[in-house]
Amino acid sequence: MFRIMKYKGCIFISINGRIAPAVLAYTAPKYWPDFRRTGIQIVTYPISVGWIGPGKFDYTETDRQIEEFLSVSPETLILPRITFPGSNNDWWCKIHPEELVKLSNGEYGSGHSSASLTWCKEAGDALLKFIEHIEKSDYADNIIGYHICDGHFSEWFAWDSANFEREVHNLRYVCSSGFNAEHCPTPWPDYSKPMTKAFREWLYEKYRGDVEALRKAWRDPDVDFSTVEIPPRVERVSSENFLIRDPAKCMKVIDYDLCFQDVHTDMLLRLCRSAKEKVGARKIVGVFYGYIWTSFFRGFYMQNAGHLAFSKVLHSPYIDFIAAPCDYDNRGTEGVCFSQSIPETVVLHGKLFFNEVDSKTFLTDPQMKWHHKEDLKPRSLEETIEIIKRNYSYTHSIGVGMWWTDLFGQGWYHHEEILQALTKIQKIEESLLDLDRSSNHEIAVILDEKSLLYERPCQNLMMALRSVWRQWELAYIGAPFDTYLQSDFIDHEETLKRYKMYIFPNNIRMTSDEIEKIKDVVVKDGKVVVWIWAPGFIIDDYVSITNIVDLTGINVNCENFETRLHVDITNYAHPITANLPRGSCFGPEMSRWHAILFKESGFIEDDPNFTIGPVFYSDDSEALILGRISANDKPGLVIKEFGDWTSIYSSVPMLSKDIVRNIAKFAGVHIYVESGDLVYANKHFLCVYPRLGGKKVISLPEPKTVIDLWNDNLVAENTRRFEATMEPNRAYMYLLE
Repeated sequence: MFRIMKYKGCIFISINGRIAPAVLAYTAPKYWPDFRRTGIQIVTYPISVGWIGPGKFDYTETDRQIEEFLSVSPETLILPRITFPGSNNDWWCKIHPEELVKLSNGEYGSGHSSASLTWCKEAGDALLKFIEHIEKSDYADNIIGYHICDGHFSEWFAWDSANFEREVHNLRYVCSSGFNAEHCPTPWPDYSKPMTKAFREWLYEKYRGDVEALRKAWRDPDVDFSTVEIPPRVERVSSENFLIRDPAKCMKVIDYDLCFQDVHTDMLLRLCRSAKEKVGARKIVGVFYGYIWTSFFRGFYMQNAGHLAFSKVLHSPYIDFIAAPCDYDNRGTEGVCFSQSIPETVVLHGKLFFNEVDSKTFLTDPQMKWHHKEDLKPRSLEETIEIIKRNYSYTHSIGVGMWWTDLFGQGWYHHEEILQALTKIQKIEESLLDLDRSSNHEIAVILDEKSLLYERPCQNLMMALRSVWRQWELAYIGAPFDTYLQSDFIDHEETLKRYKMYIFPNNIRMTSDEIEKIKDVVVKDGKVVVWIWAPGFIIDDYVSITNIVDLTGINVNCENFETRLHVDITNYAHPITANLPRGSCFGPEMSRWHAILFKESGFIEDDPNFTIGPVFYSDDSEALILGRISANDKPGLVIKEFGDWTSIYSSVPMLSKDIVRNIAKFAGVHIYVESGDLVYANKHFLCVYPRLGGKKVISLPEPKTVIDLWNDNLVAENTRRFEATMEPNRAYMYLLE
């Protein structure tokens, strides 16, 4: 029996009641012997679902693939990755053209519509037949569960949500100054009959059949449930309030995007329900999902991808695990490792998370660039091993699972010294199984999935708010942090209470219930809260500047224009700014250095052009001004201390690592290193991955005996502070006893 189990602060795989390391390998049978030698027992890989035609099933290939893995070792356990016909003009598409995505230019897309009930039923039937075949086979006990996949890259990105294969660079038309949506030739999904029907039914349910309520919300006296159409492309990429979709003016497009998330997510949950009801508690079932940190191509991708109903997936009893790759931005030798999804909230909801570690090795074909300007792979064996150690450290520190990804089965790990490193990591992981992995992090970053639907798609602010800020700034404050969904305040208030510092980077839309719970948690006990840009500007679809004031306790106002912005530090007397060099500034009006980084990390179609509008600022006479906005000289970074909590408001995103570190110290957060290095940690584990070499001073939250895990050396006994001379871009892993 294979199930998930909470143990020592995290979620593990239980194999017949025994806790096992949740470290897997993704590789083809040819290279499975390599990973099996390292002690890894579980392999995951695409396995044929056997659905070869309408009502036709053949499991010859299924059996051959599985037997090939088992021939390496009879003890091999397998988590099949399952995909279905329904894309790229395959036999299913040819039979059901009316069920495909229809683009805004009238053409059919590359795959089935997320609203296709025909596809969902037939795929569901094929899935059940596949599971039935597996469970009746001689190798049934080797199959631990079912990873159900579909969409672009098999990661549940709705078909035609990205147009990677064509016109990908046309996004410059809605990302660059002087261009707008009318200029962009890229077609948008999904105008198919199935999606139109689903939209009408979704609206009828939302508005409870009250057509007058629909007409009022849409400001359209003629709209009717039976005739409503999906908004045109230009309307969907536009906004009458710069970056923000005002529900009073844009409810039609907001409704469609909300509907799409539900329809797409309900489809994958129906498949998972079928699988889970078939296997019960004996096997695990899961999906790729929840890429809330991701910033693919200026937000265009996420608006249409269908990943913004994460809370619904987290609350589903039919999901045991969720997976996502580590972020592609700044993931090279000099970079960091964080997930595109939100592993901490997955664990919070009692589910297993798998970090798909698909970083390249020095063996990777340099022609594999993934739309990047360079191949961005490590240049040596040594660099490869340090990246492997770093990526494992991130995964272990937050108490989740992972799989080493030999993408396309090309032998990325087929080297004796790499395999020796994986063997050592496997032994380290096994030795740490019984230690408490509960988070001791003191910073909580709160993301909101629904707020992304209240922003105009195809604009650069979304990237600045999330992935780039985390990968180049937040990562280097010298202290770890946890990320949660805004909706987690509703049903996990007790867990969220334990943090000292909270950051709200993209939370322009909140519900009244969320506001109440957030205030219950953060406005007390000496907590420090950082609010960015327009927090709570929209509450229950009502837009008002007073919403921000009521939430933050700081008077905030706005000017209705859009421009490039940064905040100049003007007050160097406060602890948050005292040690900053004169002339310090931050914001999305980036330096040339950042622009080069963005280009090399994949954003090669145009230079970043970050503009913000409306422009929010503080006009609170009781708040201390720390910085002013470049465009209008209004206060852009202010702090206001109340009796038992502190509120900090920033008009722009991209707070620098130095400012965030100083705020953390002001909040009483423990800083492990103050030299701008990457840190991963939990109660018993610490990894420092320095950007620059030299002597490092490492501070611990409490006295510990420190052991170098990689070299199995005693570093210090019963200490809260130790020094180490470190080389740059190497992972120094410590056991804290």
